[in-house]
Amino acid sequence: MRDREAYKIDSIKKANAATGKTDSSTSFKMQDTHVEYSVDKYFNTEISEAERQKRQAAINFFNEQIKADSTNLSAYMNRGAYYAELGLHVQAIKDYNKALTIEPHQAIVYYNRALSKARFMYTLDACKDLKKAGELGFAQATSLMDARCGRYKIELSTSPQAAVK
Repeated sequence: MRDREAYKIDSIKKANAATGKTDSSTSFKMQDTHVEYSVDKYFNTEISEAERQKRQAAINFFNEQIKADSTNLSAYMNRGAYYAELGLHVQAIKDYNKALTIEPHQAIVYYNRALSKARFMYTLDACKDLKKAGELGFAQATSLMDARCGRYKIELSTSPQAAVK
């Protein structure tokens, strides 16, 4: 019976300590050390860990394809898309840049690069990419540019597309 009483007393002390109440026998007060933080700003938390692992596996697959053929346009485009889905937009932009050096007339690459650039507030650069994607026939890029790039109309009308990087 004494073990049960000791357990009850310990449980009461722990409960009191957790709520910040003091125990009259020891005058001990537990400090609240709970810290709240958000990792949302570090990477895409919209996807589950299982989905994150699937995307990482796809990236590894495209890494192997690129290792075998460094001019594989599709591998760079797809790996960039998977990086972007994981919230790794710097890596995505690098892959889109490489894809555009291989084939500079890929509207979807300009469009995807614009979306990744927009994540970093490279708004003018993103709008230039949307403009280029629209010129290459990607209608959704033109619609998005019209909706989001109004304040850059002058810059977009005077900037040569050769400057798009």
